[in-house]
Amino acid sequence: MLVTIFGLSGYIIFLIVSFISIKHTMSVTRSILNVTSCLSVPLAIICTLQVYLTYFAGFYSKPDIVYWILLSLYVILTVLVESYISKITNAKKYTLIKGHETSYRMGTYMNIVIALFIIYACYDSYKVVSSMDLALILQDEGQDDFGASAGGGFYVRVFLMIMATYYLGYGKDWKEVVIGLLCFFPSLVVNTKGVIFIPIIAAYIVRYLNGKIKNVRKSFISIGLVGACIFFASYMWEFITIGENSILDPYKWQYISEKLLYYLTAGVQGFSSNLSASDSAMYFDKVDNITIAPFSNFFSKFGLMEYIQPVSERIQHIGKMQLYGSCDSNVNTYIGTIYLYNSFLGGILLHIFWVTITTLIKIRAIKYRKPFTVCLFALFATGYVLGWFEFYFMQTFWVYMIAMVVILNVINLFSKNAEI
Repeated sequence: MLVTIFGLSGYIIFLIVSFISIKHTMSVTRSILNVTSCLSVPLAIICTLQVYLTYFAGFYSKPDIVYWILLSLYVILTVLVESYISKITNAKKYTLIKGHETSYRMGTYMNIVIALFIIYACYDSYKVVSSMDLALILQDEGQDDFGASAGGGFYVRVFLMIMATYYLGYGKDWKEVVIGLLCFFPSLVVNTKGVIFIPIIAAYIVRYLNGKIKNVRKSFISIGLVGACIFFASYMWEFITIGENSILDPYKWQYISEKLLYYLTAGVQGFSSNLSASDSAMYFDKVDNITIAPFSNFFSKFGLMEYIQPVSERIQHIGKMQLYGSCDSNVNTYIGTIYLYNSFLGGILLHIFWVTITTLIKIRAIKYRKPFTVCLFALFATGYVLGWFEFYFMQTFWVYMIAMVVILNVINLFSKNAEI
């Protein structure tokens, strides 16, 4: 009883802290789209689902008060850092991007380059897809086969992720939207769920900033419904390809529904379970720190640091559902991952670093309104939007995104009539 009372009290405190932090940041930044909101709003929604599945449905073990205190602390830290940087840079004097639809007019040479990238990525993906079982293409078992080469390889995918965000965010006619979808194709083929959602959410953010999305709530709900439909379709496809009549089977629908609930809460419940596990501190102290992987892996190319696999190998049991069965997780949310791998002080310093970087990118995007910089901010903001699931900044592609956007902006600077 005491665990339930303290846990629910902690959850209420977390909601109050999130609400106050969002309101304060909005007053400082003059926008609902800020780092604090991107981290807090989705996290609060998923935590509400977690509370239902733990305290009422009984699928998971109950989070303790420490869990809710840590979440609240990181939200407070986010608003403090973002507000401070916004004030010292006098960011409030810059008008919002919303309603400003300036975009680059792609020159012939740049269009040819993009077309070549798309053709190469599609051909490379076809070679991998054609050798796989159809039932595995949309499943976790097939992801390892794609990661290394499909979609044209790492650098091609990163470049096309930026271009997908640009075309889908700034596209003014069906031709540009088609180009954006083609640029998105390599991310879809790789089938790492975070990589799939990053350009989609980033494009949504860009369209909001450009004033093309009027009803935020309706659009937000629509994205959620589309995501759920894609999830159901992908797993129904697995049943259909193995010859099962799953569409009319209510147990298959319940199974996939439970799997969806498990996926949505795997991060928050994984963090909660690891936080209360007796061997967590010893385990995370001995393994490679995946939160520094983007820096370590970048410098490893020059022989200066060791390569770190940016995937958590700790599988933690988090609960059991009626049809889906045992639930295990190797994800711990944005907050949980940096806390577990870096302890209290290290996690705070790393969080301050990423919030600072993202806030500075946002301020530069608002001040200069360069489309690729706006896309870069949208991509970084997505890392916080998906923070309820995992710490996506452990991936190396964020470093290369910054470098590629700098190069694209330099090319535009020296081009005529904004043609690149």
